[in-house]
Amino acid sequence: MKINRAYPLLVPIALIAGCQAVPPPSPPPSTPRVVSRPAPYPTPTVRPAPVPAQPSRALPPASPARGDWRDAPYTAGGWRYQPEGNGTSARFIEPSGAVLATLRCDRAGRTVTLSRAGDARTAVPASITTSTGIGQFSAAPATQGGMAAVAITFAASDRQLDAMAFSRGRFMMEVSGLPTLVLPAWAEVGKVIEDCR
Repeated sequence: MKINRAYPLLVPIALIAGCQAVPPPSPPPSTPRVVSRPAPYPTPTVRPAPVPAQPSRALPPASPARGDWRDAPYTAGGWRYQPEGNGTSARFIEPSGAVLATLRCDRAGRTVTLSRAGDARTAVPASITTSTGIGQFSAAPATQGGMAAVAITFAASDRQLDAMAFSRGRFMMEVSGLPTLVLPAWAEVGKVIEDCR
């Protein structure tokens, strides 16, 4: 048997031939490239600052209770308790400093008077709404801190006073011809009532 001398030369040539670089496949026809850009931010609008309401010593505008009175906004202000000569009082003072309502205990007479700022020539119908119901009363002309007012006077034991003190968060005072007051049932209310009992 005769060995072919060319065979050993063919192996390296075949290996080198197998290592030839194959050109990459040609890319597909180019398509336009879509670049997405974020939407521009909207230009901020400049709004003028709200003009603050001027404090007024006048009564607040009429706000008749519509729907559920418990959803009506509170009258702006707060109660302030103070001792007086023959009893105590809690005054409901609006942010401007005007006294809108006063709850006063007269220990000697064992009465509690609820008055509110407003002018009336004669007695007018009034109501007090609490979470337990509505009480109907007559409000008589009076004075409150030297200003015209109307007032309802209760015996110290009157259950309407308890209804006001324990009403869920608020009670409402309506007097014919005057704006409605939605007053918070704070501790000062109960304290004045308790002082007369």
